[in-house]
Amino acid sequence: MKRLLSFFLFFSIIVFWSSCRNDFEFSPSTGNLGFAKDTVYLDTVFTNIGSSTYNLKVYNRSDEDILIPTIQLENGVNSFYRMNIDGSTGLEGQQEGKFFEDIELLANDSLFIFIETTIDIETLTASDIQFLYTDRILFDSGNNQQDVDLVTLVKDAVFIYPNRNETSGIIETLTFDVDGDGNPDETTLQGRFLDDDELTFTNEKPYVIYGYAGVDEGETLTIEAGARVHFHAESGIIVTNGASLNINGSISNDHENPENQVILEGDRLEPIFEDVPGQWGTIWLFNGSVNNTIRYATIKNATIGLLSEGNQYGCESTKIQVIRYLVEIGYENPLAVFRSLEGERFITDEGNLILDLHLNSISDEDNLSAGLNLIPGVVENGLFVNICKCAVLADENEQVTVELKDSDG
Repeated sequence: MKRLLSFFLFFSIIVFWSSCRNDFEFSPSTGNLGFAKDTVYLDTVFTNIGSSTYNLKVYNRSDEDILIPTIQLENGVNSFYRMNIDGSTGLEGQQEGKFFEDIELLANDSLFIFIETTIDIETLTASDIQFLYTDRILFDSGNNQQDVDLVTLVKDAVFIYPNRNETSGIIETLTFDVDGDGNPDETTLQGRFLDDDELTFTNEKPYVIYGYAGVDEGETLTIEAGARVHFHAESGIIVTNGASLNINGSISNDHENPENQVILEGDRLEPIFEDVPGQWGTIWLFNGSVNNTIRYATIKNATIGLLSEGNQYGCESTKIQVIRYLVEIGYENPLAVFRSLEGERFITDEGNLILDLHLNSISDEDNLSAGLNLIPGVVENGLFVNICKCAVLADENEQVTVELKDSDG
């Protein structure tokens, strides 16, 4: 009996002691949360295309476990933003991703809020081609309320995409002569041929292409100076037999922001994607395509930037384009000759040819170097702009002159 009584007393003391633990008692938030940033910029997105996922870290720097009564978007269910807090999407229904209740945050701990957006620019404005969309994340309410701003630049665009069968859900694919036998072949490439009213890309709005935009026989796709063309994953342009592609960029005054150049790149506008290759397919020029021209264009982020089946962009074509460019910018009678060795064209260790240019004098070497590098087929040039600090010159009288670049450039 005594043993039983002792056990009961001992067990009771353990239970009583356990009931006094306050490890999981949460105090109401007092508005002293810390934030990794006061504004979350979601960079630039195209209308109706989802953004990348951004995050905000929220800190409880106090020594008490706290309970945040609410975390919500100021625009509520009408907000174009959506949130996920440490894996939770909050309330169900229309408020999912918009409204959260009773969020626990341990002492000296933190939580992550993940933020995304998809915005329809037509619901924001009927005239502008870009719009700055904002909202706020509100933590708690009343005197304890804190907030973090959300900012996104939304751009309108011209979207080109294949049709989808509403019944089967099958996406349209291209049909063209693949094997050169004169008969059209069905392919698995999602895309469609451009309509007549789509064969001119202007600089008024960016173009976003889903799948492959095909240029049919007898048609010409013209891309005007200053145009911006963006490709989604596994997308590109196909110029079939008898079709043409004319990219008509022109010289830009600002080399940092080439306003007249044509730029073809991926459709992810966030800075982290700026130099990532393999985001889209290629510009495919069939062997039978004709009269293709590419002037002052940047092709980036592709798996294969330019896939040319013929020899249009061989060395002779590059040579002709170099001479045309020199004449265009004011050089008279420029002479371009491929370097040779023992009667054969000299080939570098990297497998390239060297085109020697003979000019009476060189002016504005910065612009000359930049322009030459934009010509298809030019890998680099020998002007060495902003590279050399010392030049050693010798003349026919065996006089040697050393010129040093001063600190001002």
